[in-house]
Amino acid sequence: MHDFSLAGAFGFIGFVLECVALRVVEMAWPTMGWRCTDGVVERTSVSEADDDYRVTSWELRVTYIYTVNGIGYRSSRFACKATAEWNTRGRVFPTRERALAAAARYPAGAPLTVFYDRRRPEMAVRKRTTIGRRTKYCALAGLVFLLLACVACLPELYARYHPVLPGPDF
Repeated sequence: MHDFSLAGAFGFIGFVLECVALRVVEMAWPTMGWRCTDGVVERTSVSEADDDYRVTSWELRVTYIYTVNGIGYRSSRFACKATAEWNTRGRVFPTRERALAAAARYPAGAPLTVFYDRRRPEMAVRKRTTIGRRTKYCALAGLVFLLLACVACLPELYARYHPVLPGPDF
């Protein structure tokens, strides 16, 4: 029974790590294959953000324009939050000073890179979400823990299905 509880602990840790890694991949997947183009900052604004937790935060909204196949588009999306869910808010900062410092990097007329969906060019973001090294390590650690869970079960399963046969009596 001891082996199954150890296997359960390893399995639970592995499952949680895999869920975390899959969530990051789910967030990154929509924009990974998007093309990039040059854009120009149209305007930048900083405003107090609405928050469900009654914590004051500050939102940086950068509106930019870009051209794909000779057609002009306008967007203020920062990044894709998750599959089919768009971050229509700007980037949120805990203090007004940090939001203003970030806004200073995006003056009107400044160039920036825009990532867009080639099938729907009106869908664009400033930041393409990628799968980083930490996510890969998290997924690898999850697989290792799941493997350890399987290995921890082996002695108990072997004992259960291969009972020790009595030896010959001499």
